[in-house]
Amino acid sequence: SWVVLEYPLTKIKKGDQIPLSYTFTNTGNADLEIDLISVCDCTEVLERPYSAIKPGESGTIKAIFDSNQKEESETIEIDIWLKNIDPVLDMPVLERIQYQYEFVK
Repeated sequence: SWVVLEYPLTKIKKGDQIPLSYTFTNTGNADLEIDLISVCDCTEVLERPYSAIKPGESGTIKAIFDSNQKEESETIEIDIWLKNIDPVLDMPVLERIQYQYEFVK
């Protein structure tokens, strides 16, 4: 489970660089492994777990948002693809985190 699925950034100015931190806990019965994290050009992943997260353990993903890459307010998504397979869909599990920002002049 993801502790933060939406991360509202308040009002920001062009040029601000905002650190982001997302914590999650493996509430399942199997190890959880991140395969790929997909972000836009405005976001850089600085830290993520590379080893399996055991049931009951937590992990953190740290990123930084660079507002120089954007021209207007919007919602940005971070897609986290797991190596774990969804038994219903028979596809890798996708977790999505969103953050929002509003430019001020």
